[in-house]
Amino acid sequence: MNIKRKTFHSTAILVSGYMVSQIIRFGGSLITTRLLAPELFGIMAVVTSIATLVALFSDVGLNLSVIRSKRGDDLNFLRTVFSFKVLQTSALATIIITLALIFYWLNSHNLLAEGSVYATSELSIALSIVAIAVFMQGFRSIQIELAARNQNVGRQTAIEISAQTCSLLFIVLLSRENPSIYALAFAQVVSAFVTVAGSYLLFPRKTFGFAWDKSAIKEIISFGKWILGSTAIVGISNNLDKLLFGFLLTSTQMGVYSIAALIFNAMDTVFKRINAALFPAISRVIREGKSDLSKVYYKIRLYRDLAVCIPAGLVLINGDILISILYDDRYLDAGFYLQLLTIAQLIECFFYKNQLLISLGETRLQFDLAIRRLVALIIFVPAGYYFFGVTGILLALSARRLIGGWLIFIRYREHCEIKIQYELRTVAIILTSIAFWFIARMALLHVFPALDPQVPVL
Repeated sequence: MNIKRKTFHSTAILVSGYMVSQIIRFGGSLITTRLLAPELFGIMAVVTSIATLVALFSDVGLNLSVIRSKRGDDLNFLRTVFSFKVLQTSALATIIITLALIFYWLNSHNLLAEGSVYATSELSIALSIVAIAVFMQGFRSIQIELAARNQNVGRQTAIEISAQTCSLLFIVLLSRENPSIYALAFAQVVSAFVTVAGSYLLFPRKTFGFAWDKSAIKEIISFGKWILGSTAIVGISNNLDKLLFGFLLTSTQMGVYSIAALIFNAMDTVFKRINAALFPAISRVIREGKSDLSKVYYKIRLYRDLAVCIPAGLVLINGDILISILYDDRYLDAGFYLQLLTIAQLIECFFYKNQLLISLGETRLQFDLAIRRLVALIIFVPAGYYFFGVTGILLALSARRLIGGWLIFIRYREHCEIKIQYELRTVAIILTSIAFWFIARMALLHVFPALDPQVPVL
């Protein structure tokens, strides 16, 4: 199968699999929001953000190393990556448990803001349970990364859907008997167990084993050192909303916001899956020494723009209607939150050049961008909250993706030609999508005026 057909095939599987995943997730959300109180989702949103942030502070791009390295098929290299991953997740689990103990001590001495998410006793419990899931994930077979390198993503997608299904069933069954934070927290342990078990049952086990190749470690660190810095800073930027809201909002308010974040992150993840599916294709073109990278980039970008702008335009214009249909009145404000968050995904269309630059080894750029965007958030998030409340924070979170964009264009020009007609094509796709969904909204509300939700005042 040639690279074009293989790329299309793997992308189709990833997108289809993720669509199924989101159907399960949204269906599960509709069920679980009726079984569990909103404040539990607020607590779990903060727990997930803390665990994610801790993980990102140790991310050296192990999966990307396997995909792009010339040694990516070497058994000793793969076992070294696996060993590194096990040590990494063991350390992460220890850190998360330590944080749980710290929050427990602070709360027991009444040192946390009363009424905030951080002052709830369930936070420490959930963190401790999630640490188990983080530890288990380290033992996932390295064959998954090897399959991604070769753009064979079918089994990986099946494992992810199975893990999600089992996790949802666990939440529903336990919530009926014990509607508490345990249902949401232990569901992550169930998901991790299914993922690890599936990675050995559905993939060959010939790569299993431990190794410590110093040259492989040197290559991993050399490639991933800037990824480590940039992902840590990006992690702060991406999770700053939940971490900050944990202090500013009650658990119930945080639960409402978590619904908007759930849908936004679902969309953002599917777009990242598209990026992940296209990354091996770009890396392969570079490894094979193809000269016209610009032509390849813009051809790939057209499909990515269409895949991103159509659903993002839908949610940007009609996110409030979507929330009002799916959830009860307790979650109405989530629609407005979702619309503001979605602006970020349209902005990101212009900076897809990052994928090509990473394939060329330009990881230092990611670090530079992350630093600039974090500094901008530190300045604009407090200012936005002071002047516009929650709306100001959400606008700052979306606008952060504009910061440092000129650096991407400058570095891209060093390797490829910027073609203005194709950049304008992206603008046209975005505007067309927004116009189409706005007309669709007017038509829908004309026929069904009762669907028009009340605009929340923040």
